[in-house]
Amino acid sequence: QEITGPHARESAVLKKYPEVVFAEGKFEKNNTTRTYTQAGYTVTASSEFADNGQDLYRAWRAFDQRYTDSTHTWITLGNSYNVTDGTYYIAASGSPAGSANRTQLTIGGTLRSGEWIGLEVPHKLIVNNFSIKGQHDALSRSPKSGYIAASNDGTTWDQLLAFTNITGWSTGESKSFVPDTNTATAYKYFRILATSTQGSNAGGFFAIQELELYGYEEVGAGDNSVDTSVKSVYNTPDLT
Repeated sequence: QEITGPHARESAVLKKYPEVVFAEGKFEKNNTTRTYTQAGYTVTASSEFADNGQDLYRAWRAFDQRYTDSTHTWITLGNSYNVTDGTYYIAASGSPAGSANRTQLTIGGTLRSGEWIGLEVPHKLIVNNFSIKGQHDALSRSPKSGYIAASNDGTTWDQLLAFTNITGWSTGESKSFVPDTNTATAYKYFRILATSTQGSNAGGFFAIQELELYGYEEVGAGDNSVDTSVKSVYNTPDLT
């Protein structure tokens, strides 16, 4: 047996994250804070349409790999977005009674307004792209404009992508959102914030059927990686 190392790991491979499927009974949850943790992954959201206290439409539903069941979808509180043009209600004035609290997030030093969903990963990732499916039977709730942000402390958020006028959502199909800034930095926290939805949005919701991250795990220094080689040889039998 020969052992060599330690050394840096080989280049990471492109994989889908989370690597687990969020499923009822397998994760820790706090519905009050909208926080759900399974196998080192934590899902959070700015709001949820809780459906009279049931577990439909909660944030973890965006990671349960149920692509065609519209109840397995993350949906924000109602009256968050204008039902006609899909813009986010930034201030209480002009928004309907009972509308959601205005949610804001500082991204790249600039305050942005919109509902968001977030994922914390167990190991830092350099993300290649974000894959999003719109709600299976309500595509008007899909994001039209917004931001994708990332952080390493959950407080200071860098901008990965600003997207505008994303249209043409189709049932069962995914759209790819590719970061165009901070593309070489590994992050632990990610959020997608929508400043507007498609419009003609009954109820004023923002919804995501399924969210997937494709990226590379951060390659660490050679502090614990070794190569082990085991060789075997024939021995000479004793004929006596």
